[in-house]
Amino acid sequence: GDPPLTGALAAGPASYVIDLRGYHPPTAARALALPMLVLQGERDYQVTMDDFGAWRTALGGRRDVRLTSYPRLNHLFIAGTGASSPAEYQVEGHVDGQVVADIAGWVLAQGAVPAPRVRRSTSSPRSPVICRPTACSRGPVR
Repeated sequence: GDPPLTGALAAGPASYVIDLRGYHPPTAARALALPMLVLQGERDYQVTMDDFGAWRTALGGRRDVRLTSYPRLNHLFIAGTGASSPAEYQVEGHVDGQVVADIAGWVLAQGAVPAPRVRRSTSSPRSPVICRPTACSRGPVR
């Protein structure tokens, strides 16, 4: 049989766990005709590099899928060294800047969100002019 459930899964409804038994996310994703971005922290002990390998196997040949792993990052995409553990989640940190840049670059490359252009006003350098594809306006950069 299966090992006993512990942690958050043990507290949830049995129907949720039963539903998960037949679910293999990389296989489900392969059936989707959508661009995808799959990111993996190589120090993640919850979703392992073996799991990432299953994603690579399922989606690696697709031109509309980007798979990227980060050697120093954990499950939260926070940098560290050595083996990751639950205790590491108690330490304040920030999502690695490369992950943020990769996500932003991927989203912009999809063409769904036009990148705003910011240029400084010649009359008031403190008031930037925000330019979108349709128009420019004065105001704070958002």
